[in-house]
Amino acid sequence: MLLAQPDAAAMSSDASLTVNTGKVELTSFTRFLNLNGSINAWQEVVIAAEVGGYRVEELLVDVGDYVQAGQDLVLLSTALLQTELASRQAALKQRDAEANLSNLALERGKSVAEKNLLSDSELDRLESEAIGAAGRVDAARAELEAARVRLKFARVVAPDAGVISSRIVSVGQIAQAGSELLRMLRQNRVEWRGEVPESSLPGLQVGQTVTITSVDGREHLGTIRIVSPVVNTNTHNGMVYVDVSSDDALRPGMFARGKIEVSTGQALVVPL
Repeated sequence: MLLAQPDAAAMSSDASLTVNTGKVELTSFTRFLNLNGSINAWQEVVIAAEVGGYRVEELLVDVGDYVQAGQDLVLLSTALLQTELASRQAALKQRDAEANLSNLALERGKSVAEKNLLSDSELDRLESEAIGAAGRVDAARAELEAARVRLKFARVVAPDAGVISSRIVSVGQIAQAGSELLRMLRQNRVEWRGEVPESSLPGLQVGQTVTITSVDGREHLGTIRIVSPVVNTNTHNGMVYVDVSSDDALRPGMFARGKIEVSTGQALVVPL
């Protein structure tokens, strides 16, 4: 059985392609550097007690509270500290009295020595005792001042304005000197940190504008504050630090993308 041969004209028509033409134009072209990064606290301050071994009597703040510089955050029990202060005050009075007696004895000794009724060695002993008594007064005064300072440190205050980001302390626990009680996001200020390939670092400068896209798709403008002076030897990436305005969509720990304009020039383009 013979098969019908396809028509040559039909085959030519089926094989043809539709081609669109567009005008090539010279226009401005901007090159961007797209980076991954995260939102970080500008400075997270660890707040600790400067005296240890005292019970936490009051906790005046909690996570999320905004505080001012110098505001009371934690109050420690002051019973023992006040007792120590009173003891140091009494010791200073005692040392003052001893110094006064030594000075009076020295004055009498000098009067007697003028009449040649007191040996030089005895006069030297009286002078030495007076000097020693004065030194003990200075030591007692310093110990009293130290007791006052320790009593002052029973009030744990905010070193700067900011937001409390973490709380470890609880009422009733014994605070230890230097142990973390709270953490504070200083000045409620955040920054975006992104990793930059080493080949792109020379093109970045302090003050450049960066567009930060948060996880909700919103864009936030930031400014480069620091371009890292070193490169990670494992990843061969550097770090760029970008100041951004505080926003609920930009919280420390969140992922965010950054876009930085690195160059602008002329290029030949055609419609997409």
